[in-house]
Amino acid sequence: MTPPQPRALVLGGTGYLGRRLCTALDAAGWSVLAVGRRSVPVTAARLLVADLTSADISDVLAEAQPSLVVNAAGGVWQLSEPELIDSNAVLVDRLVAALAKHPRAVRLIQLGSAKEYGTGPAGVAIAEDAVARPVSTYGKSKLSATRAVLAATRRGELEGVILRLPTTIGPGSPQVSLLGTVSAALAAAVRENRPAVLRLYRLTAHQDFLALDDLARGVLAAAQSRQAVGRIINLGYGEAISVRSLVETLVAVSGWPTQIRDDAPPSGTDRIEWQRLDISTAAELLGWTPRQQLRDALTEVWSAVNPQRDADVAPDSADRRATHSK
Repeated sequence: MTPPQPRALVLGGTGYLGRRLCTALDAAGWSVLAVGRRSVPVTAARLLVADLTSADISDVLAEAQPSLVVNAAGGVWQLSEPELIDSNAVLVDRLVAALAKHPRAVRLIQLGSAKEYGTGPAGVAIAEDAVARPVSTYGKSKLSATRAVLAATRRGELEGVILRLPTTIGPGSPQVSLLGTVSAALAAAVRENRPAVLRLYRLTAHQDFLALDDLARGVLAAAQSRQAVGRIINLGYGEAISVRSLVETLVAVSGWPTQIRDDAPPSGTDRIEWQRLDISTAAELLGWTPRQQLRDALTEVWSAVNPQRDADVAPDSADRRATHSK
């Protein structure tokens, strides 16, 4: 007798991270219900995630009957402090409350953030048992969600796993993100057949990153691992990568003549100057290590927006190397 197809519910399933996770779960044999703002190539419930009450979530759980819930919802950019708290902390409180009343045990994978740690000491990899000292409302709201999921797991109300993520790299990067901003500016220059000028804020930071494909692999592994329940698990490259080198590599991948200027005003208050994650727990509990090379991930970012991907077009007599200006 064929076992029933496992069911997964993805909150934020129509967003940047959620779409990729839905695709990966679907390919791995899960029946996927995506809850979000837009339709996706799997069954989708068109709900505004941030507006869900505990009762709404209970209704969705009763309909979907999932054994796995992945929370890929939440706000990051261009939100007020109350909006950040609502979308990252309050939503998770409601989700936890609904799962506590659900008649069957459910695995909940909460996508956390490396910003929950705050800035790490230079040269030291941050392990999951480090004291969390978030400096931004976003980091604090994500930490609140982490604590809510772990507390509910200790009470036996759900099977919680926290995957703590740095900035992810992949196709469809939000335009307000650094890579979204850079790739959009490069694409505009290609369309207009002119050299690109990137005005960015100080590119002095060194941070960890994570390829979107590697995130999907981590979620699939966490969905199956009994050892992961009740744990915080870092995912990332396990390296402090120069943000300047990241931008320069994306420019090199585009092959477009570009000037990089470090004279833009700061865009936020949660900037982390140096951070590297210890990813040994992911290897131990999930058998997970990053696979996708950084340049390959950036190539996917560029391929998703490149208006000339089917033609080789460049400005006349233009040098294809990035130049820099302070």
